[in-house]
Amino acid sequence: MATRLISIIAAIAVLSWTAVTTDCSRVELRDSGPFPATPDAPRLMDELIVDLDDSVSDEQVEALEARLGIDLRSNGPASRSIRLMRADLEGQDSSRILEQLSQEPLVEVAEPNYVYRTLFTPNDPLFKYQWHMDQIKAKEAWDIGAGETAIVAVIDTGVAYEDRGEFHIAKDLKDTKFVPGWNFIHRNGHPNDDHAHGTHVAGTIAQTTNNGEGVAGIAYKAAIMPIKVLSKEGYGNVGDIADSVRWAADHGAHVINMSLGGRGYSRVLKNACDYAKKKGVTVVCAAGNDGSQRVSYPAAYPACVAVSATRYDEQVTWYSNYGKEISVAAPGGDTRVDQNGDGYPDGVLQNTITPGDPSQDGYHLFQGTSMASPHAAGVAALIVSAGITDPDQVRRVLEKTARPKGSGRGDIKYGAGIIDAAGAQKMAMQQAGSRRTLGGLVASAAVLAGLSVSVPQLMLFGAAALAGAAGLFFLPFLGPLATPLIQAKASFLGLAGNALLYSAFLPLLLLVLTFHRSRLRLIAGGLCLGTAAFLADTALFTTCDITGIPGVAGTLDMAWLLANSLLLLCLSRLPFTRRARR
Repeated sequence: MATRLISIIAAIAVLSWTAVTTDCSRVELRDSGPFPATPDAPRLMDELIVDLDDSVSDEQVEALEARLGIDLRSNGPASRSIRLMRADLEGQDSSRILEQLSQEPLVEVAEPNYVYRTLFTPNDPLFKYQWHMDQIKAKEAWDIGAGETAIVAVIDTGVAYEDRGEFHIAKDLKDTKFVPGWNFIHRNGHPNDDHAHGTHVAGTIAQTTNNGEGVAGIAYKAAIMPIKVLSKEGYGNVGDIADSVRWAADHGAHVINMSLGGRGYSRVLKNACDYAKKKGVTVVCAAGNDGSQRVSYPAAYPACVAVSATRYDEQVTWYSNYGKEISVAAPGGDTRVDQNGDGYPDGVLQNTITPGDPSQDGYHLFQGTSMASPHAAGVAALIVSAGITDPDQVRRVLEKTARPKGSGRGDIKYGAGIIDAAGAQKMAMQQAGSRRTLGGLVASAAVLAGLSVSVPQLMLFGAAALAGAAGLFFLPFLGPLATPLIQAKASFLGLAGNALLYSAFLPLLLLVLTFHRSRLRLIAGGLCLGTAAFLADTALFTTCDITGIPGVAGTLDMAWLLANSLLLLCLSRLPFTRRARR
């Protein structure tokens, strides 16, 4: 039995190996006009694009292949009539072959098969002034995801999230998702912003994006939990702040942002941050704006991710605090300069209320570690959405993917470096996918260990099980060809939380529809098992608020996920029953 179990695991592992090790270089699509691309432009290795004369015969193609020792194949169905071919060089000198092809009279064009990729650029008209999004590679990250399912608590002056009396929803937050918060200043459930700071911070994290209005936010599909602990003058006390941290942790926040601080060490606040971390919440805090080698509290507490501030040229700003507690650096802005020459000071641009008038809002350039912290919190939300929720792991992903600056990782001003939203999201997807793949392997081995299964059955069932369990986490590593699939997956996950998607319904329906077709039945059974592993992983290692179930990502949601996982686990054995085999 042990030998059989090992064989099953090894066989299924082989199925997933190529998926998790494939990579491809990519380059941003740019209009180069009549000028050739640079020699170092990323390209598919050992392959050229060859455009032959449309009248070339098959015999002439074969003669050309024999003469140059290459393999020519049609690029696709639409290319057959125009004789657009791919040349497989099989390790030959591409420069030499390219030169030879260019001298062939039947060849109209021969060139490297350059690799381009989509790069989502939102249509928000003021996005061009958000230099800080480029610094953290936000556009590259948006090709993968935008924070779906993550909840970020903004503990601040409140947020302009609702129309109520003199308060109103800031124009560029109208389509941002909000979950209930709390007002610790006025002791009610309406944490409206009467200052401007909190709305600006919330916008950096999850401003409504690609809506033809204003600016963009980093994790724009994440939900904001507005919590007011600072007055309209911008002040608050440790008691309320500590209380708010525990409240956010108890009400489903995955990430907490605190763009606030002071020099007084508080054991009460430290304990609250420790409590949030133990509850699985990543706490991100601003380092402080004294320009001194002394990180403010709560950023300096071990449970918190301390963030220093950079400006356009990636130097740590003159005002940013620093020290050994700094974890990472992020854009905070410097309104004293215009280093990028866009005609405006290099502050961080977001939509917020007009200071002192909550009935109006506009687009304001702020600076401070208060602006740097939500950049890191937004990236943390991307990491959480990708499937990594443990605060220590979130911190490690932030730090490992940060771009080292200064004296390297551990620099007292930059910490591990400047955050990289795209790199962090890719690493998180890889780690979560590897964990889910392992879960799929274990589940598959457990189901198949006691059954008589042929190799073809094992291949079909196992591949489907791994696909269902892993959640296609490897797609971002496959290069530009996978981009449509990535975007389709992100759109599909935009419905995350829907009870039907996070249940046995779809795999069960597929099993019913294919039950009388042996091969399709095996694939459906494998998807049942893989989805069972995925739902169990979601319940145990991540968080998801299921629509229609009371509470925010709580015990009832976990019960729903585990119950459906158990049902699918049982269903996955049906393809191997005697009745099914007949």
